[in-house]
Amino acid sequence: MKSTAMVQTITIDLARDVFQLVTMDEAGKVMESLRLKSAEFFRTGKIVRCCR
Repeated sequence: MKSTAMVQTITIDLARDVFQLVTMDEAGKVMESLRLKSAEFFRTGKIVRCCR
């Protein structure tokens, strides 16, 4: 079941090999969290999926 809440905040934790991408709603509740290898991070499909 998908949430109808809008993404309010996108947080990106940049590390050498793995990046963590987290989206949160207006209340600060985590909507989705992705752990991506640095090469995957730059493929827009993964980021767009997270931010819808």
